[in-house]
Amino acid sequence: ARQLRARGAVLGLLRSLRDAYRRFDSRGVTFDEVAAMVRRGIETRTFAPRSGESGVHVVDADAAPFGEFDHVQLAGLVDGEWPDRQRRNIFYSTAILRDLGWPADADRVEAVRSSFADLLRLPAKSLALSTFSLEHDTLVAPSILLDDVGRVRAGLQTHPGTHGEAIVLSDTARIWAARRVARPADAMAGGQTGAHTPAAYSVSSLERYQDCPFKFFAADVLQIDELPEDEAALSPHARGRFIHEVFQRFFEAWDRRGAGTITSESIDAARALCADVAEPLLGSLPEADAALERTRLFGSAISAGIVDVVLGLEASHPVEIVDRWLEYRLDGRFSLGASDGRAVSLRGVADRIDLLAGHRLRVIDYKSGSAPDRKRALQVPVYALCAQERLAQQRDESWQVDAPSAARSRWRR
Repeated sequence: ARQLRARGAVLGLLRSLRDAYRRFDSRGVTFDEVAAMVRRGIETRTFAPRSGESGVHVVDADAAPFGEFDHVQLAGLVDGEWPDRQRRNIFYSTAILRDLGWPADADRVEAVRSSFADLLRLPAKSLALSTFSLEHDTLVAPSILLDDVGRVRAGLQTHPGTHGEAIVLSDTARIWAARRVARPADAMAGGQTGAHTPAAYSVSSLERYQDCPFKFFAADVLQIDELPEDEAALSPHARGRFIHEVFQRFFEAWDRRGAGTITSESIDAARALCADVAEPLLGSLPEADAALERTRLFGSAISAGIVDVVLGLEASHPVEIVDRWLEYRLDGRFSLGASDGRAVSLRGVADRIDLLAGHRLRVIDYKSGSAPDRKRALQVPVYALCAQERLAQQRDESWQVDAPSAARSRWRR
């Protein structure tokens, strides 16, 4: 609505300028003069905000006592904000300020309590109070002013009820009331509802819930976007996507060559191919970011790169690979090895699943940040169980998780 009002105001201004110049001065002018004239007109035009007494009003605690409201909600009643934390004067001590007539802390708190009591008496119909327990993963305490709610409520005058008074209902309300009165008290409620079918759970969201339920609630229930970090280089999320794409294209190219397992003899050829694959992707980045990511991938004189770490681990565990699933989606219902056969809906993308000789499989998850806690990490073991079920359905064969190399994560700080 605000955008439409602003657009209407600008169009009205343009029409006024057009009519004025058409009437008083129809000479042609340059575009720069027209742009300056329009800009000056917009700057001098004041758009009157929509006003009125009805609707929802968001006001602060200082302005609220001057309004008349039917319903009031006091939000954010936490310690440090209700009341505000007193800032100490770094130049004068408390004793000097008291001698100069500065109010004491007790007097200030008493004034805040009095103002809070006025807010509790403000609404004509209903009052709601709300607080919270977490702020940026930090526990916060409720406001001390909440202790005054019971005392203020006890002092409020209660109005007698309307028992016995005639109440005039609208036609719709009267018909509904008559229908409810005519229905027997022991009548069963009509209608029925089906079973609840929950949406598919993301494996990463389950891991997020295990680490912090509040982060899960904010990201997956409220769907609040995470604030982007103000960094000169790529964000951690963007860097992770970049690394995943590099390894996906590398292994696709390696498999097209039919080179098979990466060994100590073929590791140099694999590194050269990875450099060829990564170069177009690095070229799509800004020059500064490309130089930094190239160092992260291929290392420098003082540290090894991510590519060297991954290829080194591959060569240290040479096994015959039958097939390789890259960025493989695992969406559907899985029992995850439950004895009762109960299945749950899951969705996720495994970075890499290697199908090995002897009906074995291994799941590899790339991490560009810090190493995960293997006792709490869920993605790799869950993806391994899902892959076992998927293979049993597709190939009618039993596959086992490769114990030495499965459930392995590659990471580097």
